[in-house]
Amino acid sequence: VDIASHLVLPVSALGFIYLALYLRMMRAGMAEVWRQDFVLAARAKGLSRRRIVLAHVARNALLPLVTMLGLQSSQMLGGSVVIESVFSVPGLGRLAQEAVA
Repeated sequence: VDIASHLVLPVSALGFIYLALYLRMMRAGMAEVWRQDFVLAARAKGLSRRRIVLAHVARNALLPLVTMLGLQSSQMLGGSVVIESVFSVPGLGRLAQEAVA
């Protein structure tokens, strides 16, 4: 519990950088998927709005988000070097820095 409480600040500093980008991408993706024909067919079948959003729209809107997360994982590793230096927390960033040195 003590370690987890000390990781809140570094994790939030690293995570909030990308949060706005991911939220905008998810919103734009859901708006785009919502206008497609298979959603109209699901509405015509009488499915509830919640079921349409979770089973059809969100699932299809997550694909570009997962791709972007995979591409930005290397940037997160680079950012963790800086975050770990500022907060003096050992982790993957310090390990990567020592491997390069």
